[in-house]
Amino acid sequence: MSRIYFGVQGSFQALQVSIFQDDVCLQTIVDDKTRASSQFLFLFEKILTKNKKNFSDISFIAADQGPGAFTSLRVILATLNGMAFCQGEFSQNIKLIGIDGLEALAYETFETLVQQKKDLTDSMIVSLLNAYNNEVHYAVYSVAGEKLVLQKPKGYQEINKFLDELGGLAGGQKIFFTGNGAILHKELIFDRFGDQAQEPFALLETCSSEQVGKMGLVRWHAKEGICGELKPLYLKTQTFHRR
Repeated sequence: MSRIYFGVQGSFQALQVSIFQDDVCLQTIVDDKTRASSQFLFLFEKILTKNKKNFSDISFIAADQGPGAFTSLRVILATLNGMAFCQGEFSQNIKLIGIDGLEALAYETFETLVQQKKDLTDSMIVSLLNAYNNEVHYAVYSVAGEKLVLQKPKGYQEINKFLDELGGLAGGQKIFFTGNGAILHKELIFDRFGDQAQEPFALLETCSSEQVGKMGLVRWHAKEGICGELKPLYLKTQTFHRR
């Protein structure tokens, strides 16, 4: 029996919704995040109709649960939570799976670099997402064969302090920076690391809804992280910056 599920990415500037059948992405729709609250359910209906599916066919929805812009995450996840609890038209409770956006960004970048046949020997992948006020959300991974190994707990920090600490952690390793935080602070990064910061620089602004869906399917098969309600993943514990 075929499995129908969705991947959703809406943590920053754009809303992406992908529909999958088993391990194949059938279609992705991209819309402006400012219309998310009014258009979100319409996008689901549109993509289901286009692919001749119904709400009752959905097994689960995987969503990037952050970190990201506070308002975007709140609207997207609140809508998904409402869908998960709704019965009636959907005929069953839809399961949800939350995906760490920093982790998904790192793995999607890694897969892209492998496809491009980049030399990843003695290298790191650093996910940076804009945390506003000159701060970044970060995740630092070393490349170990076909795996990524987290080198320090994920968090957020002022960009200059983060780069100083990263310099001590990285040593002479090549560093592949990725994410909208890396693009925003590109000049600072190159001033600090020079040729150690690898080109092509910042392959992705955020992870894609396709990557979110792929990671969701892995967790579905492993029966990990399946729930009925998602909460935003905030690395900032005191102040939320609304964007």
